[in-house]
Amino acid sequence: MELSHASDITETERQLWEGMGSELGDLDESRLRDVCLAIGVAMRPFDVIHEPVKHCPSLTAHSDFVRRAYLLLESPKMNASWRHQCHQRRKAVHFLGKDFVEAPCNLFRAHVERNWRGPQEETRLSVETPGPKPNFPEVTEYISQSRRDRDLESKGSSGYRYHVTVQSFAEITGMSIESAQDFFRGDALIAHKNVRFSRSRRFDLRQFRRIIQTLAKPEDSIEIFPDNKAFKKHLTTFGQLANDVILRRVPGGFSKARGIQSIFLNRCQFEKWLTDQLFRNAKRELKLEQVTEALDCTTQNVRDLVKADVLKLAKSQNGQPRVRGRSFCEHVVLSAQVR
Repeated sequence: MELSHASDITETERQLWEGMGSELGDLDESRLRDVCLAIGVAMRPFDVIHEPVKHCPSLTAHSDFVRRAYLLLESPKMNASWRHQCHQRRKAVHFLGKDFVEAPCNLFRAHVERNWRGPQEETRLSVETPGPKPNFPEVTEYISQSRRDRDLESKGSSGYRYHVTVQSFAEITGMSIESAQDFFRGDALIAHKNVRFSRSRRFDLRQFRRIIQTLAKPEDSIEIFPDNKAFKKHLTTFGQLANDVILRRVPGGFSKARGIQSIFLNRCQFEKWLTDQLFRNAKRELKLEQVTEALDCTTQNVRDLVKADVLKLAKSQNGQPRVRGRSFCEHVVLSAQVR
């Protein structure tokens, strides 16, 4: 028999052993949490969704996953290889852009608690460069029962890797949770194995291909991005606009260059949609923070508008002043007309 050789001990592993050898209270818990996260990611390297592993299947490669976890935290070459393989294994979402293709790597980086010890720009391999071995395995046994789908498993499909939750979608796109929830409202996309909580619903990203192909760019349209200030000012979100476009309540289309991260809409249609959204909130009472954020102003500016009888205060709740929604809406519309 060929003797197996022990792998090199990583710096993270060495520090953990040293910490465990001393007083337990001295052990850095954030480092342990990073290792646990990395183990989960190593088990499903091309997925966006990972759950804590409570029951390990009867596989023989557990030590290999742990070793990969340490390397994911430390090795630029391992991370470069992983990023390169994401481009190979996640080809079905190339049409959505690099952020979605490389989402497993980027989300792992965002969720690591301690300082990132992964790839630096100068050591990262380009996606065209063949990545160094070993290849990352895809171990479906590590998916929790709540996520399992017998139809997917029976067909041997790798569809799990294209699933996102509202939370992960928000992180990939940089949207707020509110905007991401609005994106999927109604029957805009089919929820995969719908669950109790809206933020936990899972969607297959490949559904967007049909939507982008079907909804063409309208004539005389402008391109609208999620960070457009008009959304906050009109008390709505980019996700709500995307939802209305997908459900064809508004005639618009998505960008073939930027995927679902920008929308083409006729300027007059966009302005009408914003006004409609604004007056849906006319009966609401708005918190002071909502008003200052929407108008991009200070609390003192709002107080000045109240003194000038432009904005009207509603009854305070728990000692917190609130602004009547109708007066806010009218102020926004009049301001736009003056300009």
